[in-house]
Amino acid sequence: MHESIGSLNNIIKSTKEQLEANIASTQTYFNQNTKNLSKTIDILKENTSARLTVMGADMKDISIKMIDTQERFNVHSKSVNLTLDNEFKRIEQVSRKLEQMLEGAVQGQNIELEKLDQKNAF
Repeated sequence: MHESIGSLNNIIKSTKEQLEANIASTQTYFNQNTKNLSKTIDILKENTSARLTVMGADMKDISIKMIDTQERFNVHSKSVNLTLDNEFKRIEQVSRKLEQMLEGAVQGQNIELEKLDQKNAF
């Protein structure tokens, strides 16, 4: 019986030692995984921060380009409006001259018709 108790005691000691070894091993893996996770999180933070910095610079550059484009568009619009105004004025002048020429031609025709009417009346 004494041997049985000694055997059980040895089995319990072995089991205890194996459990302690497993716990120590698990603890080591857990610590390593935690460290790796911490490093990964730090790398992600750095990468995210770097990307946000680049994106911020890109947004600033885009904003500057948008403002420049808007200013150029405004200058071009003013130029186009001025050109159209000048062209409309030129067309208006040409129209007035044509109208004057037509009025002169109509008056000349009316005078000729009156002369013909006077000749035919006598």
